[in-house]
Amino acid sequence: MKNKKIYQSNNLLANWIFNQLLKIIRTAKKKKRLVGNLVKLYKVCDLRNTDDKKKEKLSGLIITRKKRTCCIYINFKDAPSEQIKTLIHELGHFIFWWEYEPPIIKLENLIWDALSQEQKEILFEFIRKLKITRQPK
Repeated sequence: MKNKKIYQSNNLLANWIFNQLLKIIRTAKKKKRLVGNLVKLYKVCDLRNTDDKKKEKLSGLIITRKKRTCCIYINFKDAPSEQIKTLIHELGHFIFWWEYEPPIIKLENLIWDALSQEQKEILFEFIRKLKITRQPK
């Protein structure tokens, strides 16, 4: 049996949340459905809000497509720490789909502050390996 290295912070809740985020990311990597939904992760150069006339720059975006597929886009032009926060934020929207921005931002900040540096690096490593795609429509 393989020994899995356990990455931990000093916060038990943060460790549990980190492991749940890893489950979602690993499931997305394998292109398997999670609770009936398929999560796809992409990185995009210069992600913009196409619904806005100003076409403001976005750090991330989650879009629900056909067949219960959730696509998460991360702007890879942002700093690594911002990309990690964006991943946490967009996964927050996936998990707590009924919530709007303010509670998701609080969740993002709570998780960010609680994760260890090693856990943050692991999340960035997943982002770094994502496939680059075009601006979503």
